[in-house]
Amino acid sequence: MPFLLIGEHGVYRMNDKEQKQYPRFEMFLKITDVFRETKTSVPVFNDKHLSYSWRQAKRMVEISKELDFPMLAGSSVPVAWRIPAIDTPYGEAQKYAVGISYSGLDIYGFHLLDSIQSVVERRKGGETGVKAVQCLEGDDCWQFLEKNSWANKLFKEAISHSLTKVEGNMKELVKSPAVFVVDYNDGLKVAAFLLTGLVQDFTIAVELEDTPKPFSTLMRLQGKPHHHFGCLVKNIEILFETGEAPYPVERTMLSSGILDFSLESRIQGHKKLKTPALAKVKYTTPDASHFCATGWDENGKRLD
Repeated sequence: MPFLLIGEHGVYRMNDKEQKQYPRFEMFLKITDVFRETKTSVPVFNDKHLSYSWRQAKRMVEISKELDFPMLAGSSVPVAWRIPAIDTPYGEAQKYAVGISYSGLDIYGFHLLDSIQSVVERRKGGETGVKAVQCLEGDDCWQFLEKNSWANKLFKEAISHSLTKVEGNMKELVKSPAVFVVDYNDGLKVAAFLLTGLVQDFTIAVELEDTPKPFSTLMRLQGKPHHHFGCLVKNIEILFETGEAPYPVERTMLSSGILDFSLESRIQGHKKLKTPALAKVKYTTPDASHFCATGWDENGKRLD
């Protein structure tokens, strides 16, 4: 029987980075201890980020390789209903990317980073790793947007797809603006904005090297009863039925690491941090896309 690891419900401590210390790593070790004892393993799905700790997230993937079992993890947002229902061209070079979302830096920061990673990992050469990250807040967030023309351009492109954007002065609406700035080994630069008060959805834009118009889309979630989780379940079923992960667990490992180091940047006075550990992460994703191309019916049921 395959394993679903949902190490979330309960009351857990926060650390000095304001990360909730969910026991996903500890629960994973209990699962894999059984694999070791029985000398048998089965597919494992881990909900959301692998761990608040990069070290733990990396170790989880290492163990999955060591014990030779397929593993899938991550957010429901990358596989949610996209409007328009498109993906970044596979194998085309990318220069810049911007994502926009809302809510807390830890809880929704991961969802946003995992969403961005799902589209930038398709670029020419595959995933090459991340060499530096930085978290900027308050006026520094707005100044970053104003001083970087690429970010400003892609920000406008991404937010044009939002269905929840509030009209008015952006700086007055957003009380605690923040952005994670991510530098990849191959020159790709990403800005992930968390702007509570302005939007309540996920939009993304990517500047492509060989295509004049940026890629941009909305990754749409559903309110109650949250049938958008059906899109994620569809991919979990692929894992369980075929014994193969539809997309690499390394995506979520890297997203988990980017978040952890970005929050470290925050408590170190918003310094830009070199990330040699993340620079070693390299993987290639299959060409196939796994997001939902249509939404839900009047009863909220997923249509594809």
